[in-house]
Amino acid sequence: MARNLFPRPRRNIALSAPLAAVVSAVIAGGALAGSTPAVAQPASIETASETVIQGRILDRFGDRLLVDGPAGRILVDLQAVPAQAGALATGQAVRAEGVLSGKVLQARRIAAAEAGPAISGPPNAASLAPPVAMAPVLPLSETEMRLAAGMPLDAGAIGQTLEAAGFAIVGAPIRDGKDTEVAVRDGQGRRWIASLDRFGRLDEVELEDYDDDRVPRRPGFAGPELVQMVARLGFQARGPAEPHDDHFEILVLNGRSELIELHVDFAGQIYKQVWVR
Repeated sequence: MARNLFPRPRRNIALSAPLAAVVSAVIAGGALAGSTPAVAQPASIETASETVIQGRILDRFGDRLLVDGPAGRILVDLQAVPAQAGALATGQAVRAEGVLSGKVLQARRIAAAEAGPAISGPPNAASLAPPVAMAPVLPLSETEMRLAAGMPLDAGAIGQTLEAAGFAIVGAPIRDGKDTEVAVRDGQGRRWIASLDRFGRLDEVELEDYDDDRVPRRPGFAGPELVQMVARLGFQARGPAEPHDDHFEILVLNGRSELIELHVDFAGQIYKQVWVR
């Protein structure tokens, strides 16, 4: 609200004793409110925006489920609901509710779909999952300190991360917002553009000069054949290939047991790899 910069004449108004007491209380309350800065209240976990997914479990590894449903394949993180997810098994239909980030759902409630909705009303304290134990706070690494200070990632740290994934740096790292991009070469001499997230982790790699105009409009192979194709390249498929308009996507584990989403065009070429976390 704009402040009035021009003083206005005051009038002396006599108030009755009861009315004066009320006015004094209102003024005192306003003074207190004005002297104390407003504090933003954290959003309630139960009223935060949530996503509901329903589908069938394709695979389970550790505290994560790979669920296939109308929205495609979603990785459901079970860390906050270990008790609810203990009896779930591959092939079972489930319904999960939680916060969706990309293709990963941080589950807050999960149940077998045959059992009906995961919750039928506002949850009570007895139905809530026990709090997850917090991991100990570790000292920041040199890479993390550089990122926190807004400095570019150290080339040595980037090189170690990429070398472990089978790539060699062939260009200078470039900071792009919170991410870092760098040109790399794989063991076959092909050039890729690698992206590392703000924590210095490998996020994705994509062929540098990939031209999708030269790719067939129809696949020369079927989805089940793609599972065998990626297996010959050293990947372990964690579900069936998912067809799209101009490519397939398939979740795999690499030699370091990292979960990766491979993008394979209709010529059978892997042109993009995305690390799923």
